[in-house]
Amino acid sequence: MAYQDRFVQVDGLKTRYIEDGSGPAAICLHGASLGSSADVFERNLGPLAKAGLRVIAYDQPGFGLTDHPADFSVNYRRRFILMSMEALGLQTAAMIGHSQAGNMSMANAFEHSERISKLMILFGKDDRANVFERACLLKESFPQLDLHIVDNCKHLVQWDAMDRFHELAASSLPN
Repeated sequence: MAYQDRFVQVDGLKTRYIEDGSGPAAICLHGASLGSSADVFERNLGPLAKAGLRVIAYDQPGFGLTDHPADFSVNYRRRFILMSMEALGLQTAAMIGHSQAGNMSMANAFEHSERISKLMILFGKDDRANVFERACLLKESFPQLDLHIVDNCKHLVQWDAMDRFHELAASSLPN
């Protein structure tokens, strides 16, 4: 399904997003690979909306159709997550962080736990970036983290294991 592009001003940047559903909000955050955008979650919005979520994916600053910021740092993009929540009228939301956005989501969850209702970080066991080892270290450091490492999956968990991703998100994210 193709979603209609929507736009909102966030920190002076015209920010593109797509969304589906109603209910508790879940924000899907793409990584920083060349060409990344909210579109990496396009095939996931409908199934997650059917699970009772308001699912939102936006193009991070400098990606997709969102304006380019003066500051391209990861720290700025981490702060931008909370600013985008404000612009979208969200007091709280669950976060689904893919790749580099998983780190940003986790930092926000620890620093602003009152704003992040749940956290899902996507890891594929067969990712070439040693993600599996890093995920195990993360779980060791934060045992309270509900961590799922998906077998037979590489970097794009939401594509490589779409049904498993939908199952995990639907069972763990709705409030």
